[in-house]
Amino acid sequence: STDDDAVSAETKIQTLSSILTEPQNRYGPTASSIKERAIYGLARAYCNSGKYDSVVDLLTGSDCSAFFENVTKAKCAKVVRAVLDVVCTLAPDQLDMVSIIVKWNVNAINFPETNEVCGILSGPNLLISVLRRKNIGN
Repeated sequence: STDDDAVSAETKIQTLSSILTEPQNRYGPTASSIKERAIYGLARAYCNSGKYDSVVDLLTGSDCSAFFENVTKAKCAKVVRAVLDVVCTLAPDQLDMVSIIVKWNVNAINFPETNEVCGILSGPNLLISVLRRKNIGN
């Protein structure tokens, strides 16, 4: 039923959030990998629940801040791009949310237009790339 689905989604969100905010603040390779998957799971859960503002809060708020501070810029870029892919797949009409995430990515992480070391786009080039991949705006 719909009520059961809502409870299940909320339980999933709480469980995944607890992984990101675990009190031991572990960021070794295994813990970082688990936290990365939790971010993707939360992005999907928020999109599936219609909680689009929560996706923005996930990346820009306190839940992910410690993760982003403890991983490389390349890993940050990978995670942000993957979350954008989730958003564009599950909520393709939420372009305002995509725009907010891209603007935050540029300002918070201070990526140049292209990160030449790892070949990752950011800023306006990232938004254009994401929209082209999803055939939005053509």
